[in-house]
Parts: sequence; structure tokens; C-alpha cells
Amino acid sequence: MKKRLFRQLYCFSSEHLQWSGIFAFVFCKDQSILLASIFLLLILTESKDLDCILSPMSGLSEKRYGWLMESHKFHFMFLKFSKESGESHVGWCLQKLLIFHREGLSGDNLLLFITSYDQSRVNFLNELGGVWFDHIPDTLITEFASCKRVLEQSSQYKDPLFMLELVLHQQPTNGQTSSYFAWQRMVDAVKAFILHFQLKTFILKGGLVDKPLLNMISSSTSDSRVIRSSDVSSASFGSNVLLESGIPCGIAFSNSEIRDIYVISVASGIIGKLLLVEKHPFRSGHGVVIAIAPLAGLCPKIDEDHPSWLHLQIREFDPQFYSIKTRGNNLSMPDHLADGRWALGLPNARACEEAQLAILNEITKQRSAVEYMLAPLLQDDLE
Repeated sequence: MKKRLFRQLYCFSSEHLQWSGIFAFVFCKDQSILLASIFLLLILTESKDLDCILSPMSGLSEKRYGWLMESHKFHFMFLKFSKESGESHVGWCLQKLLIFHREGLSGDNLLLFITSYDQSRVNFLNELGGVWFDHIPDTLITEFASCKRVLEQSSQYKDPLFMLELVLHQQPTNGQTSSYFAWQRMVDAVKAFILHFQLKTFILKGGLVDKPLLNMISSSTSDSRVIRSSDVSSASFGSNVLLESGIPCGIAFSNSEIRDIYVISVASGIIGKLLLVEKHPFRSGHGVVIAIAPLAGLCPKIDEDHPSWLHLQIREFDPQFYSIKTRGNNLSMPDHLADGRWALGLPNARACEEAQLAILNEITKQRSAVEYMLAPLLQDDLE
């Protein structure tokens, strides 16, 4: 596979560029080809089956290779691309360059890395105010293991075409507001921070961190209200729940009349739910759950023209049906990305404000639990 691809690259370069072999691509202006070429070059230099026939074709002389690896241009390029994509395979390339360049980063390169690192941390922290903050811990754990695995992976398991496909199939998410794009931004921010965190550890300590240092959430860290409302926090569609914390309001679903319901918001640790509940027909003080939405991302907003109406944005996108691996499989984005909208009708403006505040308070509790969980990692990050 590697030999066949290498011959193809060599043929292309001999037709279009002056430099021979893969170096023709290493110095081209097209970033996607440049990245793919260096990725392939690093793979080939560690390949045991790079025979005497392919070596001349590559233009891979010891002098030329040494000059390439010591060039600050490529440190800059990989740092820039790592900041933009958070791609662990790019970090693998930079790590290889750092190993070869034994003196490590210094001067402008070190300043560049610190700047890139700080930006990745800012982007990561910004996601705590985003609509997917409740998924950050799980994403962090998953991506931490993935990043470490990629950085430690032998070159013989690398796909030479991967880097080219990565750049060609990147999809911009800036400016997009739906929960689908917000999810992608959150995952990218987590990946970029983890990559920079691991590279920082490698630069300073010469190794990688096995697992992220996190606080575990237990009942002892939850407040008394969450414990008393545990039956509500674990409720599902059709569950029978107490209405003691419910706020009476009305809602009109599509093609139906206004229904009198109760809205209950509750956070238990890093899990938060908003429940729409109808009175139980036979049990006083009880209700039946008719709809559930995640607390994170609700963004409760009072209608400017109707102060007794409370608008909620509902995350329609379900990450369980979308794996991060789908981008590796080049799957296209869904055609319809609009989120759901709920409009709750409260008795008056004051009741609407109280309902908004109650929801925001539970969201704050949920976010505080996530921040508590991440605190050791972020503290270690500053040391």
C-alpha cells in the first residue's frame, strides 16, 4: 500500500513540480497536499520496508531529511493546524518532529505554542457556557483516550491518505447556531484542548498523561433538594411524579388545543431535565410526564411582546445517533438541522419571570457540577 501510493506521488511530482519525489509536495503552497506529504514522509522514514528502489525515488537523502526536520516552518505549520482542527494525527506529526529536534521548542516556536495552547483553553472554557456543556465530561474522557492512542500509535498503523482526506473533508461550523453545529464545535474544542494538553505535557515532561484528572460526582456533592427530588430527576416519558415543584402553565402542541400542564426543571449532578407534566387523573398531587427536554441548551427567553410567554429552545440533535467517527467516514451533514421550540404560557408576567429564574437556577446547578468535575484537570493545567 505504502509503496504503491509513494510511486503515485512520485509520478505526479515529476510531471508538475521541479523537486523530485515527495519533497516536491512538501514545499508546495497547497496546505492539504503539504500536510499529507509530511505525514507520509514521517511514516516512510519509520517504515522497515522502504527499500533501496523507493529511497532514491523519494529524494530522501539524510542531509535533506535532517534539514526538513529541523526547519521551524513545519513546527509552525503543525501548531497552526492543530489549533484549528484539534486533530490528534496532526499532533502525532508534531510529536515526531519534536522527538527528532531534541532541543525542543524555544524562542518564537515556544511562544507560538503557548499562544496556541492558551487559545485552545479559552475555547474549551467557553463551551461551559454552551448548549452542550453537560456532555463535556463524557466527551473529554472519550477523546482523551483516543488522543493518547493516536499519539502513541506506531507509524505502521497510519494511513498515508488520512491527512489528505482530513483536510479535504473538513466542514466549517462558524456562525451556525443549531445544536448539531454546536455539538461539533464543542467536540472540536475538547479535542483541541486535549491535544494541546498532551503536547504540553510531552514538551515539559517527555511523556503523556494516561487519564484526565477529574472529580467524581456523588450524592454527597448534591444539594438536599436534588436528593429529595431524585424520583423526578430519573423520570422518563410516562413516569408518575410529584407535582410539588411544578409550575402551572399552558402549552399548545402542533394541531392541538392548549393543554394545562406543569413544568418541572431539575438538575442532579451533571444531568438536567425539563419535564412537562399533566395532572394524574386519579392521584392527587401527582402527574404524568408527557415530554422531556435536556436542561442544557434551553435558553429560556421571555417574549418581548407577550411577557407571559416563555420560549425554550430544544436540542433536537441526539449525539447517540452520531458518532465522532462519522467524520472519518465522510458522512454528510443532515439536511434539516432546525431545533425544536416550546412556548409556555404562564398566568402573568411575574409568573413567567419566576419560571424563567427557576429554570436558569437549575441550569446553573448543573453547570456548577460539570465545573466541579473538571476542576482538578484545569488546576493541573495551570501548573
